[in-house]
Amino acid sequence: MSLDCLFSTYVHYKNNLNVDNEALKEFAYKVEKSGSFYRKMSNVGGFQTMDIQNLQHDIPPFKKLINEIVSEANVASKHYKINNRIGLSQIWININRFKDFNIPHIHRDAVFSGVYYVNVQEESRINFRHPSPLYGYAWSKLDFGEHFADSYDHWPKNGELLIFPSWLTHYVPPNTTQEDRISISFDLV
Repeated sequence: MSLDCLFSTYVHYKNNLNVDNEALKEFAYKVEKSGSFYRKMSNVGGFQTMDIQNLQHDIPPFKKLINEIVSEANVASKHYKINNRIGLSQIWININRFKDFNIPHIHRDAVFSGVYYVNVQEESRINFRHPSPLYGYAWSKLDFGEHFADSYDHWPKNGELLIFPSWLTHYVPPNTTQEDRISISFDLV
């Protein structure tokens, strides 16, 4: 018997990036306080900036994070047999407070998207939905385990980087703690 692997979906992650999270946290609050960069996209409540990659020259830990993201994205692209060099197209900050969340969404005009976790709690998660809109019509009564589940929860840790295909629907459930959840999201092409 032969086997072809069709339409694989990889979520690439790396823990413990050598980036100063305290400096990034301070940077996130400083950007929020400036009031200059706010936008509303997938966020319900909370704070989300527009693209802030032009600020990388002012904050060395932010510039270092961007370099790490691009480096890891080029590693991740090998799983998809992409020969082009992958680069950053936009990057933004998310601060979700008690009950704030992000609705299910995808990222258009990108190859990969991702998130770096600056400050997350044990209860924090990101949920990825099965990519097939027809999933469940035939398999709903079978027990296949996580590879055929209708969704997948990833429980991130501080200092973790996730990179995934931009077309993969994902959302962030409400923050159930009194501590701010701070992440930096990005798109790559």
